[in-house]
Amino acid sequence: AANGHERCGPVSASRLFVTVRSRILHPRPARQPPFLSMTERNTRTRAAAAAALLAAFVGNASARTMEVPVQFMYNATTVDRTFTHSPSGCTFNKWDGMDQNGVVGYPWITTIECPEGSTYTAEGVAAEGHLRFYLRQGSFTANGKMMDLMGDAYWMNENSYVELSVSGGSFVYVVGAEFTLRNETGFTHRLSSFGNDATERYYLGYDAIAGTDLAAQGHDGHIGNGTTNARDLVFSKGDSTVDPPSITVLNCAPDEDSFVWYHTHPAGAMYIPYAGMICFDTDVSECVSGADGEARWVSPNLFYKEHFNQIEETNEHAQKVVDLAFAGNEDGDETCEFPVVFGVTNFDPDDEEGQPNFEDAPNGLNTWGIFKTLIVRTTNIVTKTVSVGEPSATRSRPVVA
Repeated sequence: AANGHERCGPVSASRLFVTVRSRILHPRPARQPPFLSMTERNTRTRAAAAAALLAAFVGNASARTMEVPVQFMYNATTVDRTFTHSPSGCTFNKWDGMDQNGVVGYPWITTIECPEGSTYTAEGVAAEGHLRFYLRQGSFTANGKMMDLMGDAYWMNENSYVELSVSGGSFVYVVGAEFTLRNETGFTHRLSSFGNDATERYYLGYDAIAGTDLAAQGHDGHIGNGTTNARDLVFSKGDSTVDPPSITVLNCAPDEDSFVWYHTHPAGAMYIPYAGMICFDTDVSECVSGADGEARWVSPNLFYKEHFNQIEETNEHAQKVVDLAFAGNEDGDETCEFPVVFGVTNFDPDDEEGQPNFEDAPNGLNTWGIFKTLIVRTTNIVTKTVSVGEPSATRSRPVVA
């Protein structure tokens, strides 16, 4: 095993699942036939796996194992539910997940697309876990504050309260736990030990461009090995390190230079395309498109390369953020007409341990591969809610849920 990690042999990434040791309350999902395609195995396994998994790092049963794909594409083939919300008329797409943190499994995703003239509103407490809202186009408000620049985001911790409004002509990704707002305004008690923990955070492109509020911008050092025309809007963790870091990538690199060499994401990662197409290269190449409202999650175990297909017509929302970020920079980056814009989760701009790893390779630095076994962690401190119920007739002590 190289670098202390176990390695897998030449197995197709389109068929491979990683066995994750975690603490869950239900039986392990049944094994699937060994030669299904990635899509077929996802379809058969996801419902059982999602039902079986109580998100990693949680649970009060004995340790069990589960099967998780090394990458997962959120698209029209894998979507679990699509419906039109009444009375707003907004379209919802929902994908069930496995791990709200996106470390040992893919998170839940909901997309909200509102037609012109409509508005979706909701309020309540994040009942299932923390949620992150990412803006592809249009605008939305959270607790009275507006986000209206492509890539703007809002994070709310579990059991935090939000008043949400998504305007007409907008598209929003909701990533993390299942998007469920419990209809109450009550506040969960916090001991003074954790009195400074964040309950919400706004990630605004204007702050990164101005270098304010724990945000900054700079030349991208990964696309084309740092030699091409691309910039990053980066957001550091807060002082409590509970609110997660974030990054928006603005890629104006020429087609032939538009790649990121083989790497892993040590804490797993979500790729959220806002404009253009991102393709992920193993033994096959699988792509996600911003225009189609798709996304992709990758396991920490997968060592792969990616390349970018630029949009073929001007996207006014992408053009706005690129023009603002590239204006007057001293890095030599020049704005472009057809940028690729995307967000990445679990990427810490201040800590190399939370950034892509190009050095540890299961099968050599110039080919894809899979680490069979890794020890991983989140890029931020994850909070959990603990509730005590009344003892049952057969138990004399309260039960911790």
